[in-house]
Amino acid sequence: MKRMNMLLIAGAAVITAIGLVALAGLGAMAVVMFDLMSGTATGSETLTPAGSPAGHALVVYNPGLTGGAKTVAAAIAGDLKDAGYSVVLAGVKSRAAADVAGYDVIVVGGPVYAGNASGSIRSYLGQLDPAEGAKVGAFGCGSKEIDNADRTAVLADVAGDTTLDIRAALKLTQWDDRDEECAAFVDRLLG
Repeated sequence: MKRMNMLLIAGAAVITAIGLVALAGLGAMAVVMFDLMSGTATGSETLTPAGSPAGHALVVYNPGLTGGAKTVAAAIAGDLKDAGYSVVLAGVKSRAAADVAGYDVIVVGGPVYAGNASGSIRSYLGQLDPAEGAKVGAFGCGSKEIDNADRTAVLADVAGDTTLDIRAALKLTQWDDRDEECAAFVDRLLG
């Protein structure tokens, strides 16, 4: 009888552990599928260049699960500032991201899950109405390797099916070359 009780307790513990792992997996999947991390992107900050600005730029991001996309957005914003632009770095759900009037450059990006840009970024790009002549760029961060020279593939991954004229696109999968890749992206965007 004692042995039977121990087996029942051990079996219940295994079933409970399996249930907890499955529940955690479902929770993580829900965070990705319902783009819950975009709700944390409500802040903004302004980066001002030395001297008179060459123009005004807006960099909008969804941080994603790891915050990696915010790091990339900050690197791009820094490169734009170094190019002489006054830059607003804004979370996709911030008030600053909602008003695109007066920007010469607009960059939008976030995580790419299973080859698709996050829902908040696709939605933002779908509603984006930049001023005539504004330069628009898009970036994505994900695990799927992609050749950044293949503009069509990069745009499909980082921007979805937007009809915007996106001048430069970047997909990052490894962080080793992030600074160089972001600088090259800004050069293509401004060039």
